[in-house]
Amino acid sequence: MYDITDDKNRTKIAKALVKAGYERIQYSVFTGLEDPKKDIVLWETLNKYCKAEDTEKAVLAIVKVPTHYFMATETIGQLPKELTYLAGLEHTMIF
Repeated sequence: MYDITDDKNRTKIAKALVKAGYERIQYSVFTGLEDPKKDIVLWETLNKYCKAEDTEKAVLAIVKVPTHYFMATETIGQLPKELTYLAGLEHTMIF
């Protein structure tokens, strides 16, 4: 999840996350199965666009959540995708 004030940097971060296979579940919240630090190119991209901001204003937080906690997520409103798909437990969604 991130709090980036600059539209250009925010868009570049979002595009980098989607390109790396992360799924957007809210405007500034993404989910993915891999630790972004393991993807050196992605991690450097995220650092580049976060550091382009005033460091007191730009925040990118990575929260590692075990699958069983993620599957226990409770929401008000509807997530854009099923939790089982987002958690990597299903590879295909049928609507």
